[in-house]
Amino acid sequence: MLEILRRVAGRRHARLNERVRAGDALEEDGRWSEARSVYTKALAREPENVSALRRLAGLAQLEGQAEEALELWQRLNDLRPERPDACLQLARLHLHAGHAREALRFAERAAALAPEGKPHEIAHRARNLRDHLVRGIRPLAARHVAIGGMSFCGSTLLGFLLGSLPAVTNVGESHNLVYSRHGMRSGPAGGSGSDLGGMAPCSSCGAQPCPLWTLAFRHALAEEPVDWYGKLATQAGTPVLLSSDKSHAKLSGLDPFGRHDLIVLFKSPSAAWASARRRPRPPKEPSRYMTRWEREYARLLHDLPVEGRRVVLHFDAFRRDPAAHLRRLAELLEIPIPVGHDLLAITPDQHVVGGNKYTHAGLRAEGGELAISAQDRHTLPADEAEAIAARELRSPVLRELREGHAAGFDGC
Repeated sequence: MLEILRRVAGRRHARLNERVRAGDALEEDGRWSEARSVYTKALAREPENVSALRRLAGLAQLEGQAEEALELWQRLNDLRPERPDACLQLARLHLHAGHAREALRFAERAAALAPEGKPHEIAHRARNLRDHLVRGIRPLAARHVAIGGMSFCGSTLLGFLLGSLPAVTNVGESHNLVYSRHGMRSGPAGGSGSDLGGMAPCSSCGAQPCPLWTLAFRHALAEEPVDWYGKLATQAGTPVLLSSDKSHAKLSGLDPFGRHDLIVLFKSPSAAWASARRRPRPPKEPSRYMTRWEREYARLLHDLPVEGRRVVLHFDAFRRDPAAHLRRLAELLEIPIPVGHDLLAITPDQHVVGGNKYTHAGLRAEGGELAISAQDRHTLPADEAEAIAARELRSPVLRELREGHAAGFDGC
């Protein structure tokens, strides 16, 4: 009899997991509300369904429902206390809610449970959060303005333009000061010499030693990454540090307290997909890319802590009138523009790491001048264009981004 009951329970659990997988398909297609309904029904029938709990918790964070997310992750943690992902999210959510002791407790557990990984992965983020909490919240040495968005969103160009303002030092993708493209820390700390060991070179200095981001500074930063952006600002001696680390994972990992202003920079999905297709290893299909696109921007809008201003900038609109948008952006961020400053003139000797190789190549070819095209020049195959257009029409994330841009740049 007991064996029969076990088989029945096993079949019931398998059917519920099939429903969860159906919810996954809806979520992948951007139908979050429908996916949420499927997960909720599965959880009602089996309150200990870990798969449904994890997915509901993730959706709650994407939608900015922090209290609901905290309750769901806690339920998951009660069932599976060995999961480092639940511990990390509980640490982050407790920190945002002002519960520093609980945040530290879960950060320590996540750091102990997670295997060593890349700078945007659980172990690194958990250890950095733990170390920040032990040290305590302190103000940065200067203002930090972060550019957030998907790769190829226009951050390299925007960074060079803003970095040409006298008050701003543009570091670019600052994680590349320490980490190679494979995500692992490069070289032994405290080393000397000029070998970058896989780390990105300064765009101005190339293979030559950089006077700003010296090898000694990079090694020291690798050994003690706490107060990452504060150390960059102190090294640069700047009132405003500008970074293009972009992703939610990297930004929240390098500064869990969110001590920055945030520029949420986005292209329309069709333009973003056209840019993504130019990468050395392009995404395989537009539907999967759109899933990543929507999730990343939802995180930047709702889940990333931001102590300062959160400004949404539509790159497609920006490049139709870059000077007006730059002036308004500087006004929103309270960055001074000197009288007579040419907003479209790019200072060529910025010590920037990482970034779009096409933009770097254009700057070198033009000697500091870069023509900004008014629209995307790349055409898409008809089937890809149709798939992206259908997703654009029903994307609540895209609608929220467009509304955010309109609210900040009305009249540009």
